[in-house]
Amino acid sequence: MIRTLIAATVVALAVHPAAADMRDDCVQSDDVPRSIDGCSKVIASGNWTGDDLAMAHYNRANGYRRTGRPQEALADYDKALSINPGMLNAHINRGLVRCSLGNQAGFLIDMRVAMKASGEEVARFQTLMQRDGFYTGAVDGRYGPATEQALQRFAETLCSG
Repeated sequence: MIRTLIAATVVALAVHPAAADMRDDCVQSDDVPRSIDGCSKVIASGNWTGDDLAMAHYNRANGYRRTGRPQEALADYDKALSINPGMLNAHINRGLVRCSLGNQAGFLIDMRVAMKASGEEVARFQTLMQRDGFYTGAVDGRYGPATEQALQRFAETLCSG
């Protein structure tokens, strides 16, 4: 019994550092290929579930987006959102990838989901759109008609491929 416990502890200690390295590689953003590789290992390990697995897909999607691999990014954003539909940044980033591919409708869907869920996201969007001349209203964090019009103007201008 004690030998079994000691053997299990030795195995756990031997495996744990690699798992920690995979996770550390996945969550860092300075070295994009390392992040993609770490997230791929985390996902393939089968040891991560729920929000942790969603975050691994989200981080890998961000890496794919940053390296010009939009289709792979979309697949991972989709997977992250299937696990955690409330992951607002995944909606925003998936929307931006959709926009870059000329999918204006997809962009609008994702942005509306994110903004209707969070006044903070609305205020952030309003600020950016004010800066770029799409929005002239007050930065109030409310998703109203003026914000919707700015969102549509943004999509028409930038998602046209």
